Amino acid sequence: MNFTPNAKNSEFMITNAGLAQAERVLVSHENKQINGGSESNRYSNTKGLPLKNRPRRKKRSWSNEDALIGFFAGMSFILIFVVILLLHNQVQQSANVEVSHKDQHFEVPRLNNGYIGQISSDTIRPPRTNEEEEIDPNVVDTSPRYKHLQSKYDAIFPRRGKNKIAERRLLVKSLHKNEYHPIDFDNEANCPLHPSTDYPKAWKTMDIIANWNPDDTNPHPAIYQGICKFDFETDFEKIYNYRKAEVPFVIQNDPDVMWTVERWSHPQFMKDMLGSSNYRAEYSENNHFMYWMVGGGRKKKNKKYVRPEGWSQPTKNIRMTFDDWLDKANSTSSKTGIHDPHWYFRLIGCGGWKNCDKKSGEEFLFNELPFFYPRKSVYMVDPAEQKGIHCRFGMRGVIAENHYDGSRNVIALLNGERRYILNHPNQCQKLALYPLGHPSGRHSSIDWSDPDYDKHPEFTESLGNEIVLQAGDVLYLPTYWFHYIISLETNFQCNTRSGISSDYSQDLSDCGFAQVVRAQKK
Repeated sequence: MNFTPNAKNSEFMITNAGLAQAERVLVSHENKQINGGSESNRYSNTKGLPLKNRPRRKKRSWSNEDALIGFFAGMSFILIFVVILLLHNQVQQSANVEVSHKDQHFEVPRLNNGYIGQISSDTIRPPRTNEEEEIDPNVVDTSPRYKHLQSKYDAIFPRRGKNKIAERRLLVKSLHKNEYHPIDFDNEANCPLHPSTDYPKAWKTMDIIANWNPDDTNPHPAIYQGICKFDFETDFEKIYNYRKAEVPFVIQNDPDVMWTVERWSHPQFMKDMLGSSNYRAEYSENNHFMYWMVGGGRKKKNKKYVRPEGWSQPTKNIRMTFDDWLDKANSTSSKTGIHDPHWYFRLIGCGGWKNCDKKSGEEFLFNELPFFYPRKSVYMVDPAEQKGIHCRFGMRGVIAENHYDGSRNVIALLNGERRYILNHPNQCQKLALYPLGHPSGRHSSIDWSDPDYDKHPEFTESLGNEIVLQAGDVLYLPTYWFHYIISLETNFQCNTRSGISSDYSQDLSDCGFAQVVRAQKK
């Protein structure tokens, strides 16, 4: 171009000759573009031109190839986002395992310094602090007397606190005076994530009682254990799977249960709670106790229990103070034999159970046993069907004869030791049960301490297993499972029920109790 300087302002002015030269340059570059020249070169020499004289860029049109590339780029972005989201959820689930089954949602919440955090009401574990719990005042004890005692012992045994779980584990372990070893059972090899088809392991009942006679309360280290023991904090998925399968097992080291064990092991605790009032108790002239009922009864209005000829009630229902019972229980270690009188002390917390006598109910049990509060949990399958909390304090040597219960049963041992001999419902026809309508119907008529095999040859073929519960252990016992109980020393045991499963209904029907099964289905 031909630029001439302006003397006045020292600026450069574009002359007409310069414009003509610019047009020639533009045409030359356009020809180069047509012949494959660079578009960047096409515009690089026009920067000094006015906008109206600069060439316009052509709009680029999208080809089918461009559209396809764009589509795949978008899909790739979406796929990467989904993968990242799935990985995030997997990390979350590793710390917070969620299991859904039917209409229930079970959750193993993340631990925070050993304690479970805030959880919704439909999860398998309730909150751990009193402030977080939604408590129905009609279920628990709200009396000024209990609140005073609760404050006193909460100060001594706070439910939460630094290192409390570790301390309580040590305490519970110290209460276990004896060690028991399975004869042919491994708690790891025989307790996979899901129960096997032949679980639980079983042996002949006659071999179990021959190895350790029920009248003998001295510890026998080798036992025919056939059910699994699971740690509450580390084996929670197994606990859920075995409960879902409706098979028996034992839970250990639940912090809430250990908290109750700690309080109830204090020598003054139960004395303060129960005072000098009289409570339910059963009396037997020997160490054997068998449930019985004659007449209609409040709970069984349509049933009649007729006294068979020559039958006499095996026990008496009485009332006594806790101190009186404890004095008698403490004497069994040296003075009381199997043929001497024995006493079985009882407490009942009614909660929402309509057929319970609220006037004499010990509602503080729902405060003291928060793990049995009527909400969905590992212990409460169907809270609406709970039948209160029942506690039985046994003195050494007390035997509860073999029988089944008509609903799920969860049994917590809070002090001492108890031995349970269990039989699958399919063994029903081999246990010589009293028939339906007998005052002790659903109980075995055999004296397991001295069985008459000539009279009951079928009993020699029955199968079972045994387990010794110690302080802090909780036994899950499905509907219709038979159990025979021996108190090995003074002990505190509480249990609750939560609905009926039909898994073993046919077994019960096959041995003459079809009427019971039909009535429970209504």
